[in-house]
Amino acid sequence: MITEYLRAWIFSIVTWGKGALLGPFWTFSHLGYILADTPIFYLSRSIGLYGLSFIVAMMNVIIFLLIKNGKLKIIILLLMIFFGVSYFYVHLFSKENHIDSQSSIKVMLLSIPASDASFYREGFLKILDDEKITSDNQPNIVLFPEGLSFLSLYGELERPVLEKIFPNQERNGYVIANKMSFTERGRISEIVYRDQKGNLIKRQEKNFLIPAGEVLPLGLKIFSKIIHAENNIKSFSANRELASGAGNKAVSLGKMKIGAFLCSELLSPLFSRLLVNDGAQIIFNSSSHSLWRGNQRLDRELELMARFVAMSNKRYFLQSTFDGPIYAINTRGFIFQKFFGQLPSISLVAAGLENSKTLTTRTGDTPIILSGLLVLVIFIYHSRRFRSLDPK
Repeated sequence: MITEYLRAWIFSIVTWGKGALLGPFWTFSHLGYILADTPIFYLSRSIGLYGLSFIVAMMNVIIFLLIKNGKLKIIILLLMIFFGVSYFYVHLFSKENHIDSQSSIKVMLLSIPASDASFYREGFLKILDDEKITSDNQPNIVLFPEGLSFLSLYGELERPVLEKIFPNQERNGYVIANKMSFTERGRISEIVYRDQKGNLIKRQEKNFLIPAGEVLPLGLKIFSKIIHAENNIKSFSANRELASGAGNKAVSLGKMKIGAFLCSELLSPLFSRLLVNDGAQIIFNSSSHSLWRGNQRLDRELELMARFVAMSNKRYFLQSTFDGPIYAINTRGFIFQKFFGQLPSISLVAAGLENSKTLTTRTGDTPIILSGLLVLVIFIYHSRRFRSLDPK
């Protein structure tokens, strides 16, 4: 648990560059995610990711001690019980998606593979025609993927799109989209909130940037200068580099309060906790997987992170993705809607709005990390004391 926390800090320090954040944000391959398909995952609402990692570590210690003492039958029995209970838990609850109709909304999610300009002029409108959206089933919110910026300016291409998504233009509907802006600080990636008629409601700037994807790590920059590869630095700055923004807060859209972030901010549970503590009743992620399209291992890791965000905060988590899958995850951390194909697709899902906050949401990782440090100090102290008492 402590080593995972330190590893998250170390990775952040090693990959730091101008505009990057320093902190324990990088939770790739944390042990706690292994428990996503077990009843133990529910404890994430009380002990967070590092508490789950501690449980996994202790389970391995127990198995090791049992093997060391020749208790193979006990190990087999415990493993059979554990996997059996987990199997029934998944099959009983994975498809469950009961929503209180008083606090439910309809959301349109999009999975858009890389496409040429003709798709934005014609193809998307055809998909909307095939979906047969009427005033009776039009969504409350449409979530566009990161990088799909054809709704960044309200004009001749966007107007017919919004009219097809929201046939009843007098009923409140909301668009969550992504666009690039150019400021004195440099290029900024933004979340843009608009109503069903295209009127701007709010803008928020992306805060957490990916090393070597959106910000150039200082170490890599120095190495490039040493080997006289300054052209690589210039190319990165011109094509990929972003400036860090002010970050996101929960946004009121009519009677609901939602939290949204852009792609990489899924990597740390901290960002979703900040949104929920600010009042977010549901969490959205506008994402892009174009850099690692087809990497199943990374897709699986991100899926587990999304499930943890939903379970630990007791919030629905919905994701639209450019060159990647649609996710709709309920408050138990189970995916009830997922799709990714070779063709652009739309999915209309119902999701609930939640108001209660879990212990993990309120307190974060600090209590469990401090508890782990205390246990470690006590263990080291007693180990040294026993050694000093050893007559040998």
